[in-house]
This record gives sequence, structure tokens and C-alpha cells, in this order.
Amino acid sequence: WQTVYLTGMRISEALSIKLKDLNLKAKDPCVTFVGKRRNIRTSYLPSVLVENLNYYISRTFDEKYDGETFLFFSRQKGIKEPMTVKNAEMRLRKNASIANKKCKDVPLDLRPHMLRHSFATHRLDDGANVIQVSELLGHKDISTTMRYLDISYNQTKEAMIGLESEEIRKIEPKWNIEDMELSKLFKRKVK
Repeated sequence: WQTVYLTGMRISEALSIKLKDLNLKAKDPCVTFVGKRRNIRTSYLPSVLVENLNYYISRTFDEKYDGETFLFFSRQKGIKEPMTVKNAEMRLRKNASIANKKCKDVPLDLRPHMLRHSFATHRLDDGANVIQVSELLGHKDISTTMRYLDISYNQTKEAMIGLESEEIRKIEPKWNIEDMELSKLFKRKVK
């Protein structure tokens, strides 16, 4: 799950990774994978992920596995078939259930896309701009990335509420977050 969160990959992209796609020993470690619409993308791998992937690979594979072996596979279908999205989702829910017992903030209905969404939101909160996040996510259209702003907007709003007077807090907003999409804000009605 760390691979999905630390790279912002879609679950299908993570499941498409073969051992030959990893470049863990490079100065700037990276992975090449198949993105949406069969686009080939490359993502930088943070050092903590490289360390954990090396550990996982050393514990999971031996010398008989070749580059065509999938990084994440199903024991039932074998190393030449990727794990299915459904199987990955089931495993994530199981892990979320275990984690929730230690930390109630972990949602029981955790889904892989929530990790991708968290990646985008955290990059925005860390100061990356929307264009950078769009590129990291592999979005072709920036409007797709814009929907990730709602969480940062809500977090900012909650932080600002503490600075407002009681009188201002009671004023109803003139729009809701769904109206924040740029195309809706600037659309004119034609009579």
C-alpha cells in the first residue's frame, strides 16, 4: 500500500509493475509502469519505499524469477499474472480492519483510490501546485486534478474558523464546495 500512497499510482498501475520495471539501485530510483489508456509513465521512488521494496523482493522472490514476474501477484494464478484489483481491494480492507483496532482514524472502508487521493492532498498541503500534482498523478487534464482541492479547501476553512467571530460563523455560505469547479464558476447562461 505504501507503493500506491508514496507514488500516487492508481491500483491498476501498481499491479501492472513487473520486476524489470523497477530501477532500485539508481541514484534516483524509479519505476516505469503502464498508466491509464496504456500510457507509459515513470515515477520517482522515495528512499523509504526503495528500502521496503528491496526487503519485500528479497523475502518474496529468489533467483529463479525473471524480469517478467509481477511485483504483486496472486498465489493462485502465479507470478506471471498480476493480482486482480478486486483481490487488492479485499486485502486493503483486511489491513484497514487490523489498523483500525490500533488507530480509529483508519477507515474500515478504506479503498485504494483513497490512498491516491491522500497522496494528492498531502502534496498540495506540502506546497506543491496543482500542475505538479496533476503531472505526478498522470492526469492529462488539469480539471481532473482540481477535484482534489476540496479536501485542502475544507482543511483551510476549518483552520480559518478559529479566527472568525461567532457572528461571522453563523453566516450561511453563498455557494457550496460542489460549485467550486472553475468551469461552473465562469459559465454564463445564454438566453
